[in-house]
Amino acid sequence: MPRTTSAVKEAFIYLAILKLIPAKSAISSIAIKDNLRTKFGIDISYLTLSRYLSNLRERDEFGVVCDTSSKPFSYRLNPNAEWLPQSQLSAQECLLYRLVEENLSHQIP
Repeated sequence: MPRTTSAVKEAFIYLAILKLIPAKSAISSIAIKDNLRTKFGIDISYLTLSRYLSNLRERDEFGVVCDTSSKPFSYRLNPNAEWLPQSQLSAQECLLYRLVEENLSHQIP
């Protein structure tokens, strides 16, 4: 089956998922799916979300930690991850992040 999701839309989904995952507590994959729909208007299947979360977990730079002790799996951000959370970004980086987020939200249905 051909791929129907554009690279820009996928990037927006990854950013939205990362924005939903907390650092101090954990969030279930079902809660992530529900929040994607309510907060960002992104309606994806549970299988697709699982694939996105798996891709994020595989990359150590993002610091996504998965708790597989119960189902549904829960996720949190490792506070010692290599990438910087939004609270530690410079003013210019925060502005750039916000502009990209606002610009992409209007371009993706």
